[in-house]
Amino acid sequence: MQYFKTGIKGFDIIMDKGLPDRTTIILHGPPGTGIRVFGQQFVYSGLQLGAHCIYFTSERSSGEIIDDMKFYEWDVEKYVEKKQLTFIDAYTTRYEKSYSQDLDIFKELVWDVGASNQLRLALGKHLEQMAGQKGTEVRCMIDSLSSLFRTENPEDVIDLFEIIQMDAKKYGGIYLFILDKGVHDERLVNTLLYLADGIFDFSTRERGSELEHVMRVQKLKNMIFSTKLIPYIISKEGVVVETTERII
Repeated sequence: MQYFKTGIKGFDIIMDKGLPDRTTIILHGPPGTGIRVFGQQFVYSGLQLGAHCIYFTSERSSGEIIDDMKFYEWDVEKYVEKKQLTFIDAYTTRYEKSYSQDLDIFKELVWDVGASNQLRLALGKHLEQMAGQKGTEVRCMIDSLSSLFRTENPEDVIDLFEIIQMDAKKYGGIYLFILDKGVHDERLVNTLLYLADGIFDFSTRERGSELEHVMRVQKLKNMIFSTKLIPYIISKEGVVVETTERII
């Protein structure tokens, strides 16, 4: 079993070996807890280490994602140019009616192909292309399951999740899924949490007169891990986990 470091300062110390290959992990938290920052930081760290990364976005355009990452000085445009980072941009396809350069397959389909179908087809295509490149680490960010639940049939979204799990087992890689807390039917959420190989739960709590961010590794297949709360901050460096002495 291979393991990969996240690039999240402090978190890698806690996780020791890193995250196991062929794993699907849900980043589950309410707005403002930095779940997308965590995912984007994971992608950027992978790019620096030579990984091939795929970023699916259905809530904002790929250009907006690139701009957001620049705030933390994560310049990913050069990786896009080298085709080391691929965006599957369902937002632009749906709302602006234009295609990403590398998604030629959709030129033969109707405009309203559906975000979940776009992700399924395009992700499978890219993973198959990468399969011939031995030793290549794959990191994938799905942003987000919440958006797909709002625009697609919820049962189709669950089916899609299981398809991506099968892709993970076949092609390898680590797949992070954004799931906003408190906005979806509890049965659907519990089904996804049951299916996932890993769950990273993000929340806030009162600490004195301030709110403190904390996260917990709630579940992670093929790993022995602590379930203690892990305090963290969101700084110009992205998510920074506090030292192990503060884990409670």
